[in-house]
Amino acid sequence: MSLAKLKNALNTTVEIFDATEQVFKRIGRLLNLVPRSKPVPVLSFPEVIEYFIEERPKNAKVTRGAIMREPHRRGFIVTQVFLDEQNRVYCPGGTPYGRRLVVRQLDDELAHKFGDTNLILVK
Repeated sequence: MSLAKLKNALNTTVEIFDATEQVFKRIGRLLNLVPRSKPVPVLSFPEVIEYFIEERPKNAKVTRGAIMREPHRRGFIVTQVFLDEQNRVYCPGGTPYGRRLVVRQLDDELAHKFGDTNLILVK
């Protein structure tokens, strides 16, 4: 792959992540899911993946999941939703399908997966 094509692909990826992060912020408001009154002490990467496996809608359109973290006075708000093949949020009946949690800490593996971003896409 040429350097120009690689730069173009990287710029496109950054644009997609930026746009997806903005969409996630709007989705968080649309979900109207009230985070648990008690924050989750530590959220682990295996717990996040388990949610995607156990709560995956029985719809062939769902191809992956997305996780977003936002700062919160108690730690983070973690939002998880399911995406279709065009990376659109799966919205049965017009409502985004997912969950929001207030989390005090992320385990080392989940924190490492986030790195410097606030968004993770998983298959």
